[in-house]
Amino acid sequence: MTTAMRRISRTTTIKGRLGALLLLLAVLSSGSGVAGPLYWDMPAGRPFADCNLEGMKITADGALAPGLLRGSAWDLDVDLAWVMVPDGKGGYYLGTGHEGLIVRLDGKDNLETVADLDCDQVLSLAVLPDGRLVAGCEPDGQVLLVSAAGQATVLGKVPEKYVWDMTVGPQGKVYLAVGSPAALLVADPDQGGLDQVTDFPAENALAVAFGADGKLLVATQGPGLVYRLDPQAPRAKEVVLQTDQNEVNDLLAGPDGLCALALDDGTGEGQDQQPPSGDQAKAGPQRPVVMLPGVRTSGGTDVPHAALYQLEGMPAPTLIWSGDLDLMSALYVPDVGWIGGGLLDKEHPLAVLNKLTPPAGEQTLASWRGGDIMTLLPGRGPGRIMVVQTRPSRIDVFGPGGKGQRLVTGPVLDAGRAVDWGRLSWTGAAPGQEPAWSVRTGNRETADGTWSEWSRPMHGPDMKLDVPPSRFLQWRLSLPSSAGEDFTVASVTVSAWGKNRPPVISALNQENLKNVRKGGLMEPRSHLTRTFGSGLKAEFSRRAPAARPGYDERVKLGRSVKVFSWKATDPDGDRLDYELACRREGQSEWVGIASGRDGGLEAWDSSQVPDGSYRIRLTVRDDPDNPGDQALSGSRVLGPVVVDNTPPRIRDLQATARGRIIHIEFEARDEGSPLAGAFLVLADQSRERLDPRDRICDSVRESFSCDHALAASDTLAGWVRIEVLDAAGNVATGKCPVVPRR
Repeated sequence: MTTAMRRISRTTTIKGRLGALLLLLAVLSSGSGVAGPLYWDMPAGRPFADCNLEGMKITADGALAPGLLRGSAWDLDVDLAWVMVPDGKGGYYLGTGHEGLIVRLDGKDNLETVADLDCDQVLSLAVLPDGRLVAGCEPDGQVLLVSAAGQATVLGKVPEKYVWDMTVGPQGKVYLAVGSPAALLVADPDQGGLDQVTDFPAENALAVAFGADGKLLVATQGPGLVYRLDPQAPRAKEVVLQTDQNEVNDLLAGPDGLCALALDDGTGEGQDQQPPSGDQAKAGPQRPVVMLPGVRTSGGTDVPHAALYQLEGMPAPTLIWSGDLDLMSALYVPDVGWIGGGLLDKEHPLAVLNKLTPPAGEQTLASWRGGDIMTLLPGRGPGRIMVVQTRPSRIDVFGPGGKGQRLVTGPVLDAGRAVDWGRLSWTGAAPGQEPAWSVRTGNRETADGTWSEWSRPMHGPDMKLDVPPSRFLQWRLSLPSSAGEDFTVASVTVSAWGKNRPPVISALNQENLKNVRKGGLMEPRSHLTRTFGSGLKAEFSRRAPAARPGYDERVKLGRSVKVFSWKATDPDGDRLDYELACRREGQSEWVGIASGRDGGLEAWDSSQVPDGSYRIRLTVRDDPDNPGDQALSGSRVLGPVVVDNTPPRIRDLQATARGRIIHIEFEARDEGSPLAGAFLVLADQSRERLDPRDRICDSVRESFSCDHALAASDTLAGWVRIEVLDAAGNVATGKCPVVPRR
């Protein structure tokens, strides 16, 4: 029995109708891979999303084309990179953890540490008009004022809370979004201290920004809401947006005003749920949202993971895009549109920049071996994007004007064993450009020092791969940075030749009977169900059952059926034909029992062969995927399997009665199997065990001499009936008159 069968169901039905058996199987297909010619097709067999894209993108129709070029990059010597904000002078400040550093990237691309704070995490930053910094830190909700020289002063603390975001108001005051629970605070950098402006019926306030009308917008989590309020009259706050998602993660500058990025953390908060209020809000969940990459899990709902809402510039807030990307940040870039980045793809562990195409589309603009994208910011120059990543922490710059090559590095192709690599071919359009292709090979999955160097560049639509036999191969496409948008790669195919390997039978077993019960899986009356030790169940019935079949008739149903299970695999993934055959001990000819394709379970009706000992042979062949003499086979023999379809013989059956005592004598013999039990069948069809003279019914010949006392309610019949069973399940019945004993 294969593992796949056990995973699907251990209840398989075998229906026997006068020896004609039908075996209904539930088996998972293993696919139709082959030995011989091997092919890797992209994107047909494997998506281009598996590729490392530098200066290339995936178009809306799934082809590769020139995309965003990556320019400068900085590897950060910090564990976590949380937040980055412009410094107002052409540079940026970066808040980090776990060491509580503030790092500055100046206008000349120099990276320096400007402050080492007495905290673990710098989760939020704001730059004051005079150049000083305000930092929201964790633990203990510290709010620090940092001078140009890097000296920190405590403005205040919000114990057991997180300062998720902050913005600077017109009078130089700093407004803080905190949680949990959600609240809006205000800090005065000159006078010091923190004051609460208002609280919200939510777990956390995650983002805060001033709108075009001068009012504050505050975004919350648990549920996902956006509030509008006047800081001078906070009691009049109003909800302007409630999202299907459970958190509004950020407030963003769009082409027509502020927008909101909403995320679903898996709790499934929807529009039909009203935000808590009053005491319910104060007594609500106190769980802080620690915004570490990967904390969100699938909620099993139909709510999209991410959504963008337009808050300003329209008569009412409007959904402009939604999708199932695990976004953490978004950015509007003129001439490109909305761009999103977030957690590493679970299937393809690459950092990815996506173009968000309303209303629900997405397009890969770049992918690379990076970290989780935490922040996207406008870069210096039109169309440039600053990408802040963590795990590992680094900053990359993308956009037009780069001078590097455009590279696409394909995934590592695994042939499963050393193969002879054939050709690489591609389709697409290359007007005025001659793309260069190269490959490298190795025998370890990770491309390391044991691999070959990249081959010399190859050109043309169809190229022979002149590389030694190996298990793994990787290809690379190179284009100059000047390649135009009219260049595309629609498909890439790599071929190889693999020598066929024989299939392997790892298990062949006879299913051992565990118990038998009256009634069937589908027909509860006249059928019989046999349960085997592995959990397999078999149901037997007669083609034309009697109106009221006796118990002995039902017991015989399926008695002669032997059930065999096996597990066979092919190292090349080939489809397998199987044949099950039997051979009687002492003979040389194998006789077919059953055959088929991709099986794992068969039944043999042994009533068609003489009693005796047999060998069972399973043969599997990979003929379906290998022509002629290239096909290979494997076989395995099981046995001896005893066939005993002859019931015991009952001799010299006598019954005498004296008063209410019946004395029974008889002898039972069996030629093929030991006897397993004898029973007296009473008038109400119940059974009483009869023990032989030696007390144990376990040999091929047993002698019985037994007394049976009739109960007061029993009537004395004129005959007795007995049943004798052998170890093979055969049943013999005997009947004789009761003679009065003098």
